[in-house]
Amino acid sequence: MARSGNGMTCVERALTTVPRCIVRHRPVDRPGALLRMLRSRPSERPPSLFASALSLVLFSLMFCDHTWGAVQLGSQRHHAVAITPGAEAVLREDGRVVAFKNTAKDGAPVLIEGLTDVVAISGVSPGMLDASQPESPASWIALRRNGDVYQWKGTCAEDGYVDCKYTRASKVAGLSNITTISSSRGAHLALDRNGQVWGWGWDIDGLLTGAVYPFVKPQLALVKRPIRLPIPQELRFVAVGFPHAIGIDRAGGVWIWGRPDRFDAQPEKSQSISAGQLTFRKVDGLPPARSAVAFGRTYVLAETGEVWSWGITSYNRHESFGRRQPDKMDGACPTKALSVTAGTVVAVCLDGTVYRALWPGVETTDCCQARIVTEERWERVPFLSGINQLHVSNATFDVSLVDNSGDAYRDAFETFGAVLKPLTSLQGPLGLGR
Repeated sequence: MARSGNGMTCVERALTTVPRCIVRHRPVDRPGALLRMLRSRPSERPPSLFASALSLVLFSLMFCDHTWGAVQLGSQRHHAVAITPGAEAVLREDGRVVAFKNTAKDGAPVLIEGLTDVVAISGVSPGMLDASQPESPASWIALRRNGDVYQWKGTCAEDGYVDCKYTRASKVAGLSNITTISSSRGAHLALDRNGQVWGWGWDIDGLLTGAVYPFVKPQLALVKRPIRLPIPQELRFVAVGFPHAIGIDRAGGVWIWGRPDRFDAQPEKSQSISAGQLTFRKVDGLPPARSAVAFGRTYVLAETGEVWSWGITSYNRHESFGRRQPDKMDGACPTKALSVTAGTVVAVCLDGTVYRALWPGVETTDCCQARIVTEERWERVPFLSGINQLHVSNATFDVSLVDNSGDAYRDAFETFGAVLKPLTSLQGPLGLGR
């Protein structure tokens, strides 16, 4: 029988690989005995033992996807641990990041080159904002376990739906010891272990420099290299929001900055500190906070799991609602994460259930029937449970989520206000490659 360079025959190599492949299905008690049997004289081989060896080899060849000598299975199914809005990028349990060549159900997953040992991802494609500018920054960023940050771009044909291609991820120079990242529409923020905040990319809403740009066809400044933002306190959380960014200091205090002309989005009572063109406001009347999101209105997740909000919102044909003073939003579950878009804020509960609060005046559809929301209130989404992470996004008009088993899903919506559906009605589970 032919032998390889390491002196083992094909069958012997199969026997050393079989236990790795089928041990999940049934125990293999004597792989060493089987290997020794193959190397013995034919007259010394018990027939029953030879039959066992042959059965194992045949099982291996028929049902296992081998790379000889590899510890991991080639057919291993990967699980998602994080997802970006629109499912434009998914972080797998092995620290690799997957994007998709199209938005069809199969997705055609592709690995982003240059990314390994990733612990967090963030970002969403800028859409028309990106197309209106002469040059564009990266759309997505990733945080590696060693504290380095990487970034990459993507372009798609036919309005961004098919034939998507992605650049190799490159390291962001000037950043180290980063613990938290946040990105949206090409504006990027990174928080280092000393509590300092760094920003680069599009200066949307003056988040990086304090500049104010016209809403129609804004010629935004592009900050090509990370700059340190002179925030008065050391932070432990940071997030890109609209129309301001949000930071949480080490004591749980909430700070906001950006768009000084948007008084309807600012709290009524705050302590203001100016540094150059930037004005940082510490919000009064809030308990210690864990995280926050903003899209018009701002929603703060307290350390206790309660949700607080402020901001005034108005729609055509409907009166304005909301307050500029933070209010506790009763009726939600003990919450671990929030996501917000135009007309909808979603709370993922500690037990994996999902609640949502719809804004007054929003037309929403629950699978079949459209209705106008008349008051802001929390309601449980009865057909979603076991959810680990969920995003709603008006940038991509998508819902994307990861359940507790590590399966990733997405779905598009076309109404003002995100439409949530059962998992069986979503695209997924999405393939995450090999």
